[in-house]
Amino acid sequence: MVDGGAMGNLFIFSRQTRPTPSDSPPFKITHVRYALYMKNMKKTLLLIALLSFLTDRNQAQTLIDIDGNVYNTVTIGTQTWMKENLKVTHYNNNDSIHHATDFLQWMYSTSGAYCSYYYGIADSSNEDIYGNLYNWNVIIDTRNVCPEGWHVPSLSDWGVLIDTLGGTDWAGMRLKESDTIHWNSPNPCANNESGFTALPGGFCDTTQWFTNLHLTGVWWTSNEYDLLNSWSINVNLNCCGAYENYFYKKGGVSIRCIKNSTNEIKDENNTGNYIHIYPTPATDRIVIDYSNIQISFVSIYNIVGELLLQQDLTKNKNEIDISNLSKGIYIIRLVGNNWTGLKKIIKE
Repeated sequence: MVDGGAMGNLFIFSRQTRPTPSDSPPFKITHVRYALYMKNMKKTLLLIALLSFLTDRNQAQTLIDIDGNVYNTVTIGTQTWMKENLKVTHYNNNDSIHHATDFLQWMYSTSGAYCSYYYGIADSSNEDIYGNLYNWNVIIDTRNVCPEGWHVPSLSDWGVLIDTLGGTDWAGMRLKESDTIHWNSPNPCANNESGFTALPGGFCDTTQWFTNLHLTGVWWTSNEYDLLNSWSINVNLNCCGAYENYFYKKGGVSIRCIKNSTNEIKDENNTGNYIHIYPTPATDRIVIDYSNIQISFVSIYNIVGELLLQQDLTKNKNEIDISNLSKGIYIIRLVGNNWTGLKKIIKE
């Protein structure tokens, strides 16, 4: 018999001895009764897995930051994102983030700083609609600008999102808000199928000051590019894609926070290394993407603990063929040095 314990997105399975007629009286079992017992047990485990999945998909759809701002959220594949750009003015310990109110303050700031488009002078509603623009020092500050349990997404986090939405050339279409209230008309190649509602908040830099409002959305990642620049993600009017680019650290762009996710399996040694598994739901393949950590192999089990597939992992990014698996819920088990990670996936 297989016991299944549900913990959020993770399921832990342990194999126990199959009951026999010699178990404590008056327990008796026949082949017919055992078959019926196992059939009912499979249904029970499936129900537990489905209920857990539905519960995860229907968590509270709002989030509150340290300032009391309320944000809508959206779950896309295995990730949960803010549907709005960040507008907070304090770190999570309630320390203020420096508010730059003119160009000189912005350029000569040596710590974390934020501003709104045109410093809020031209249109004070910009902050409410598009959020604030933040410099790189805010991103690397250990006091954390995102609400508790959330973080500034890494380049890998964005990569999972983009891959889930069809890849670099088409993800922008599924991310962008589809109307022309905030994007310039006619805003082609935008349907917001993901519910992410990407807005064109523009940016500020050292040469053009504020630019590209209604034309471009740019968001920080948590990854540095070089001494002067860091990685960012941008979507643009008249373009269907979502692209990685680098942006000047003294410039200002938007932030979208992502929820700390059980899809990121962390090793027990707490080294800070994460493994991404995507897409989910999946159809014919899954990708296991990781770095700075060793994984020996991956095993895939059905919900009653039967081993269906096992494969050695030899690269930092591995594709696993699951085309021969039937539609349903499966458990992935990753084995590394002194740690094991379990993850649930859906095959469609």
